Amino acid sequence: MIMLVFISARQKNEDDEEDKLPVLGTCEPVIFTGNLSQSITENTITYLTSGGGKIVMDQKNTIITITHADYQNFKIDLWGSLVVNGETLNSANHENLNGKHIKDRLGNRRSIIFPDGAKITMVAAGLNEQLVSVSIHDGNEYHHINFNCMIMEYSSANSLYAQKLDDNEVDGETGTFEITDTGLLFYNIYKEDVVGQKVDERVPLGEIFYSDPTRINDYYDDPRLSRT
Repeated sequence: MIMLVFISARQKNEDDEEDKLPVLGTCEPVIFTGNLSQSITENTITYLTSGGGKIVMDQKNTIITITHADYQNFKIDLWGSLVVNGETLNSANHENLNGKHIKDRLGNRRSIIFPDGAKITMVAAGLNEQLVSVSIHDGNEYHHINFNCMIMEYSSANSLYAQKLDDNEVDGETGTFEITDTGLLFYNIYKEDVVGQKVDERVPLGEIFYSDPTRINDYYDDPRLSRT
C-alpha cells in the first residue's frame, strides 16, 4: 500500500514538471542570466562555457564564432546570410576553421559540443535558409534565442528544466573539437534526426597545429565547395 502511494506521488510530480516546461516560440523576452551577456553597442551575444569555451553571436556581421581559452589561435566560424525583403538574415550554413572554409551545414540542424560538455544547437528553416533558433546547454544553464524575432525567450543559470529542454531538442549533425598534444582536431561525432536516436559517426573535418599556426588540414570533401 505504501509503495503504491509513493509511485503515484512520483508520477504526479513528473507530470507537474512536464506541465511547467517553458513554452518556446512565443517571442516573449526574458532577462539575460548566468554566463550569457549582451552588448547593445556591438550587437553581439556572448556565452562563456564552464570550461573555457566562448560563443559570440555577431548579429551585425551574421557570424557565430566559437573559441577556447586553452588554444588562443583557434576559432570556428559559422557564417552566411540571406537577404529577404531587403533584410539581411543569419543562415550560419558555412563552417570555417581558422578562416578556411571546411564545409557547409548538412541539414537544418547543427550542434557543436565543447570539451567541457557545453553545447550549442542551431536550427535553420532549411539547408541553406535562415536561422530559426539557437540554444545553449551547459550543465544547469540553458538559454534559447528565437531568431525569427531576435528575442531571448529563455535564460536560466540554474534551470530545473535544462536537461529536459536539451533532451527534447534534436541535435542534428553534431560535432566537437579536441585539443591534442599537437594542436586541435575538429570532427563530427553523431547525427540525431529523431529525439533520443543518436547514430554515432566519427568524421574528421579539419585540424590545426601548434608548430605551424598557418597550416590548416581540410579532411572533408564537400562537393558544394568545388567552385569556391
